Amino acid sequence: MTNFGHEALVFVYTFAISAVFYFKKNWKTEALFLSGNLVLMGAMSTIFKYLYNRPRPSLEYLVKKPLGPSFPSWHAASTMIIAISLMIIIEQHLTKTLAKRCLQILVLVIALTTAISRIYLGVHYPSDILGGWLLAIAISAAVYPIYDQKRFEWRFKDKQD
Repeated sequence: MTNFGHEALVFVYTFAISAVFYFKKNWKTEALFLSGNLVLMGAMSTIFKYLYNRPRPSLEYLVKKPLGPSFPSWHAASTMIIAISLMIIIEQHLTKTLAKRCLQILVLVIALTTAISRIYLGVHYPSDILGGWLLAIAISAAVYPIYDQKRFEWRFKDKQD
């Protein structure tokens, strides 16, 4: 599960989903919300990592020793911000309640298991995971009102006389 949060893979699948939203579904605000949240979270996470400069746990690693500081967990923050963004988009666009809830639970489970795997592998402290989650929640909460306003404006832009 830890590979779901690998930086390159996260950007590839997020921008692929955003491209589908943008070009196939004509969900421009949703595409920008999803990819914009990830880019903003990546920048903020990097700033906090080097601001706190917390060393990684000194254990036997089950994977190749990661480079860079430990806090906050990029894997936890990136998968959580994608999960939050997708849960919001799913809530707004799907009409079938069962499908909606199943997809929302799926993206949340992926985020949670990815984060927990980072502790299991010995590359993060639990507080690194919590910090990543809180960063994702804070960014989502800050960006959501802007997204919601733009979504409303863009939806009715061409319908005004």
